[in-house]
Amino acid sequence: MNRLKLLIPMLFLLIFACNSKEEEIKEVGFWKYSEGAVFADVLNFKSEDYSIKNDTVFKLDIPEYRITSYERRVLSGDQVLQLIQLETGKTARYVSK
Repeated sequence: MNRLKLLIPMLFLLIFACNSKEEEIKEVGFWKYSEGAVFADVLNFKSEDYSIKNDTVFKLDIPEYRITSYERRVLSGDQVLQLIQLETGKTARYVSK
């Protein structure tokens, strides 16, 4: 019985803590340019200009960038998004704001 009392809260936390990477990226208000090649000063996935499907970022429904990494930094309280431009192969880093 004690194991069951411990297991239920752990399962509850696991279910609600497992957002998809795509959903976490979309939840951010906007992403500000940090370093690398400048694709745009700001990326806003809540606007109609940008969208995400799997690991590809679309600008006006045209595939523009691939997400190479996504990191949630606990100590600084922000998130980091690394992108590579499909056309040129140049990389850029954006930070959540």
